[in-house]
Amino acid sequence: MQSQLNAITYGDTGQNLILLHGLFGSHDNLGTLGRALAKKYRVHLVDLRNHGDSFHAETMNYADMAEDILAYIDKNAQAPVCLLGHSMGGKVAMQVGLLAPEQITALIILDIAPVDYKQYRSGDPHENILQALKKLSLTKITSRTAAGTVLKEYIDSEEVRGFLLKNLRRNADNTFKLCLNIDAIIENYAAILAAPEGESYPHPVLFLTGEYSDYFVPEYQPATLALFPRAHIQMINNCGHWIHAEQPQPVYNAVSVFLSEHYG
Repeated sequence: MQSQLNAITYGDTGQNLILLHGLFGSHDNLGTLGRALAKKYRVHLVDLRNHGDSFHAETMNYADMAEDILAYIDKNAQAPVCLLGHSMGGKVAMQVGLLAPEQITALIILDIAPVDYKQYRSGDPHENILQALKKLSLTKITSRTAAGTVLKEYIDSEEVRGFLLKNLRRNADNTFKLCLNIDAIIENYAAILAAPEGESYPHPVLFLTGEYSDYFVPEYQPATLALFPRAHIQMINNCGHWIHAEQPQPVYNAVSVFLSEHYG
């Protein structure tokens, strides 16, 4: 029997709003946005399977991850709820909505489209990251500096290395372990790139895209509107894929307006 997803909640009153992080992330990636939204909503910041402090599993397709969220809602939140997801978390949110539209009254999707990225992109955009994390998982790490040195062999960006280092957990002997289940992520990588599946979702959806990001481009709009006919697509200027980190105030403003109009 699968374990309960790890989550942090903010706000004691208001309707339930569940936030889902992206690949290689954890619940605290959306912490700033979540705490701001907790002024009005009961916000749940969830670690998806094989990430953060949630359980590890061999499979990692969107149907399974959606069932994880539905089980979490059943135990911890009163449906219907609103889901907000970034990147992979956005695809999980879309899949939950497609599977159980009666339980999900609205969706907010940050910079991801409901498409199979294998069909649109050549090569592997995460190849270096996967290699780096695999090496890290096989290395006895005694400090975060040592871990950063391992990652630097594969990843030039200091910002990306810093993001990945948030996945280190300290052991009892003061060494560090990687909380990601990197073997499962590698094994299921094609499923992670895949599109959510189902009939069209009948409720409102806000898609926020980054001006400089290639995760949501005009070519993806037909597939988006086919599954989400009530979608509103809004660009956030002067940012890439990490729109909530690069432009927190415009993202918060857009999310707040959407929630006030469509979620109580």
